[in-house]
Amino acid sequence: MSQADWFQDEVASVKWRNFYVFGGPVPAGLFADEARRLTLAALPQEYERFIRRWGAAKLFRRGLGHELLIFRPAQAEVRDGRFIFAGGPAGDYGFPLLPMHGARASVWLGRRKIAETFSGWLSGTLDKIKKTYTQREWRMLQAGPPPFTPAEAAVTAARGKFRVKFLGKTEHDKGAFEVYNGSAIKLPVYSVGVRMPNLEGGAYLKTGGVGPGQTRRILHDCYLDLYPDDPQE
Repeated sequence: MSQADWFQDEVASVKWRNFYVFGGPVPAGLFADEARRLTLAALPQEYERFIRRWGAAKLFRRGLGHELLIFRPAQAEVRDGRFIFAGGPAGDYGFPLLPMHGARASVWLGRRKIAETFSGWLSGTLDKIKKTYTQREWRMLQAGPPPFTPAEAAVTAARGKFRVKFLGKTEHDKGAFEVYNGSAIKLPVYSVGVRMPNLEGGAYLKTGGVGPGQTRRILHDCYLDLYPDDPQE
């Protein structure tokens, strides 16, 4: 079975929304342009086929983030003689710049070679992460979520009427957020995603004090001490 076939089957087997997230296909010309901006004439064929089919990928959602991120060339970087194409629990994964040819480019984690090809790395890494779930948890992911209860449906509807704006960093390395509650109820917390270069996470804002129709300024820790100069979304 080809990489495209088994990975398609893997993605289709999980019914939970946003467990696997993809940026969408990248045209061949755009992929080549992004590679050239990194002064790379060519990248491994298996990696190129993956990005052209799926785009950037976020795999295995846990909490507010994902365990494994696969970057398209525009999001990647060249560092320490490696093209860093992915990040995960163990660190950053890269192809060596020399030699880098065809589908046989090996994958390295730091100074250690961990796979002979991109497809071998992808299948092995997915298997390792899947083993961190219990059989019961994986069956639930494959079955999909149960229907919302009336109370859960009310919370979901209320969330859609909140508006959050990131105002910037305070002098104490906290994030300042402006929160507007356009719903008819209060929510004790409201989750927001936090995105920076090679980092994805989130924060739970304490919104219990924001009543219907009100706007409040809320402070929260969200990685600004680690990346003080990077924008957040």
